[in-house]
Amino acid sequence: MDEIRIVTRADDMGVAPNANRAIIETLTRGIARNVSVLTGAPFFEEAAELLQGLPGIDVGVHFALNAE
Repeated sequence: MDEIRIVTRADDMGVAPNANRAIIETLTRGIARNVSVLTGAPFFEEAAELLQGLPGIDVGVHFALNAE
């Protein structure tokens, strides 16, 4: 029987400082294996700075075509 794996991704990083910190914690603890950063989010730059300290993490971009 093949091993079953669950791949988790943190989504919409950059929305809020608390979300950014929580996502970094899930990444460093191995809970999430990759992350998407929401372009145009209010704390996008903070998210990018935090992710620079995690070179082994897969980072994707979540393009937002509209804003609320």
